[in-house]
Amino acid sequence: MGKSVCVIGGGIAGLNAGIELLQHGYDVTLFEKNNEVGGLCSGYSVDGYLIDACLHWLMGTKKGTTLNALWRNIDALNDEVEVSHLPYFCTAIYQGRKVTFGRDLDEEEARWKAISPKDEEAIEGFFESVRGMSQLWVLTQSEKHPRLSMKLISTLPNPARIYGAIRKSRKDYAKRFTHPALRFAIQNAMTGYNNAFFFLLVYGLFASGDGDVPYGGAEAMVRRIKARYLSLGGKLYLNSPVTRLKGDGKRIEYAESGKNLVKADYFVAGLDPHIIFTSLLEGKRMPHTYKHLDKDIKDHTVSGCFCVYVRVKGFKGDIDTPTAIVIPKVRVGKKKVGSLLVRPYGFDPLVQRKGATVISLFVDQDQDDYAYFLKKKNPKKENRRIVKELVESFLNAYPQYRGKTEVLDSFGPLELHERTGTSFGSIQSYSFTAKGSFYSNSGKVSGLDNLYFCGQWNRAIGGTPTALLTSHEVVKKLLRKEHGIVHKGAKLLSKVTKRKRK
Repeated sequence: MGKSVCVIGGGIAGLNAGIELLQHGYDVTLFEKNNEVGGLCSGYSVDGYLIDACLHWLMGTKKGTTLNALWRNIDALNDEVEVSHLPYFCTAIYQGRKVTFGRDLDEEEARWKAISPKDEEAIEGFFESVRGMSQLWVLTQSEKHPRLSMKLISTLPNPARIYGAIRKSRKDYAKRFTHPALRFAIQNAMTGYNNAFFFLLVYGLFASGDGDVPYGGAEAMVRRIKARYLSLGGKLYLNSPVTRLKGDGKRIEYAESGKNLVKADYFVAGLDPHIIFTSLLEGKRMPHTYKHLDKDIKDHTVSGCFCVYVRVKGFKGDIDTPTAIVIPKVRVGKKKVGSLLVRPYGFDPLVQRKGATVISLFVDQDQDDYAYFLKKKNPKKENRRIVKELVESFLNAYPQYRGKTEVLDSFGPLELHERTGTSFGSIQSYSFTAKGSFYSNSGKVSGLDNLYFCGQWNRAIGGTPTALLTSHEVVKKLLRKEHGIVHKGAKLLSKVTKRKRK
């Protein structure tokens, strides 16, 4: 058996790192604080109904892509796993007007122009950008261009349009349109406080034929990954949080978990960096990247959520997956919200039971909302109020399901933080705005030659694919380290909007 590695955290990043290291002959032991692996990529059952708390769509379901190969390597996807090829990235309904984001961009462009001929120029610019992003996604899945870069964008047709959206919020980008239904659709067709650039990228990915949803969602996918890890001889300890990492100042010598001191040659942490550097390393060696992000948190918004999962009897398939709707203003956290993202899971036979299916009601949250709930004397009472009002908003929009709906579960930023430890109860890492910088982190801890970290927080916006990719990159760094190659630590990329194109 080769050298030993202690992996801390059983989310997608930790599981993937563990599997790849086992495949290279390392002796791997993984410690997970919860009673099951998965981290933010989690699914569970309530009264026999499956709750998928993660997979809205999965980047990498398209065969022949780099991500697909990585997913298949850990058995997240295989030839036996069925996926749902959803027709729409999203549907938005505003005052009876339906706006769709379908896979056929030519058809969608024609529909949008029919809705608002006055917005013809803005519509053409939007779909030209989405087509460009679709090409960009294909390029980033090749060995020649393994990741997204600003230089790569310059190779696309009319890159100026895309550069113009890089730092705009979706709200600001939507101002290009005069029709209120199109504005509402752009602002609400996707979860998370991401910018227009990321929205265009993900819609382009979807239009390219990727971004499907595996049957069984996160629960079934994580179960396959866990089985893959164990089948390779990986050791797994659940309900075993690591509380400290101790060493001689140059190397980590052991991880402390309960009364156990776990020694290893290498340590890989697939965790929120705030846990790694504030808790495990006792406030030491925090990379400049995160110091900068935490200092300017308003310019690097994190994306959280308030989710309500309901069981609906006799679902007729009359709501697209997902659909953004207008609702009367409801206070959810610090803000009053006027829209709701409704996501029926009727497309997945594994989520249906006895003629009923699960529907999620989703509202975006951020770090201010987390602070709002944290200060509440009775957050559970506040949650019950929010759940009641959001469900009523859903039933007002779809009265055919009144009397046929029952709440299965709900959670907000506070509950998500308690369950996973993620900072601010977020589901995605820092985004970037007009003032904030795009960031990336190498995953190597400066001054410690045997500690690596990976996960969605290593890059802007994050998400499950980022957790997978960064753990893959960290494993490659560890393997190169064995051959004496030295790698640089964290770095903050310069503001792309200040780069003048020639």
